This record gives sequence, structure tokens and C-alpha cells, in this order.
Amino acid sequence: MQRRKGAAAKGRRWTALVLLALVAGCLWASIVWAHSWSDATGAAVVVDGVEIAEQELLLHMDGHRALVADEYRRQYGAQMDAGFWSRHYDGGTPTERLRAVAGEQAARALIERRIAQEAGVVEDISYAAILAALETENERRAAAVAAGQVIYGPMRFEASAFYSYYRSGLRNAAIESLMERGELADSDKLAPHLAYEALVDRRLAAARLTWKTSHRNEE
Repeated sequence: MQRRKGAAAKGRRWTALVLLALVAGCLWASIVWAHSWSDATGAAVVVDGVEIAEQELLLHMDGHRALVADEYRRQYGAQMDAGFWSRHYDGGTPTERLRAVAGEQAARALIERRIAQEAGVVEDISYAAILAALETENERRAAAVAAGQVIYGPMRFEASAFYSYYRSGLRNAAIESLMERGELADSDKLAPHLAYEALVDRRLAAARLTWKTSHRNEE
């Protein structure tokens, strides 16, 4: 019995140490990221002549940095030190890889908004419109809380969380509108969503993506 208790206590201590190490690792990664970010802040991707706002691109970069870091860790044994994001691996840097991944994801999000616009779901598809919707939603939630009403989800959205929330709602509304128009299959529950994703894939494959560097980085 004592042996089992000792083993359990040892297991709990080991779990605590692992969690502590993970937290410390995430904190260190965030610090390294903050100090390595200056060379990427001027990046902007242009999709069929429409420039995606730098803030939106950075949102995607922030959301994918852990995946890209893990990709380099597994492929090259890379360490998350101060020079990680600017170090060259096979002729490219993790920052360049991250920009490419985030650029494609930002382009996909823009194409989704264009499809929603064409389906009559939304008029303004700019990132500024999303930020305006964020402000309106946070004001609505604050008023509801002050009035003692029940709200679902956070009392106040951060930009990254609201971006996903807004994108999901817009996607569902676009699918519904396209179904009503007979432009998506509706033979079962999954078919319309699969048809929608295939539509986005086709539009993304046909889109022209180019990169624009800000004057700040050119100086």
C-alpha cells in the first residue's frame, strides 16, 4: 500500500514537473517570438489585387506559429532559441515558412468572405468591418451583462477568438444561402459543407497570391 502511495505521489510530482516545463516552454517561445517578430511585421499578401490587412495576416501568423515551430523541431531538430525564426534551414527561414502558411490561410478566409458577399450574406468583407463587428458585439455583451441577462461565451471577445467566431458564422450563413439558391448539394447533412469546402478550394487554387513588402521594411 505504501509503495503504491509513494508511486502515486511520485507520479503526481512528475506530472507537475512536466506541466511546469510545458508552461515555461510556452512562455519562452512567446518571448522568443516577440523578439523575433520585427522582420515580419511589414508582410502583406495580395489576393487577386486585393491587399489583406497586415493585422489580419499577423493574426494568422500568430495562430500558426506553434505548428510551424513544431514542424521545424521535428524535421530539423530546431531549438526555440533567440535566432530560431531568422535561421536558415534548406535555404529558407521559419518566418518565411510561417508567412507562406499564414498567407494562404488569410487568402482562404478572404475568399470565404467573397463567397459570402456573392451569396448576399455580407456587404463589407474588409478586416476593418470585422473589427467593427467585434466592437459592436463586445458592446452588446457588456450591455447584456449590465442588464443581468444571460450571455453565452465570453463576456468580451479578443480579436483572435472573435475572428474565428465571425468566420464560422459567416461560413454557415453562406452555405445556407447557397443551398437556398440551389448552388450546393443538399442530399445529406455533410454534402453541402463538403461542396462548400470544394468551392473554396477551387477559388483558392485559381487565385493569384503575391507578397508586398511595406516601405518600413525596405528602409
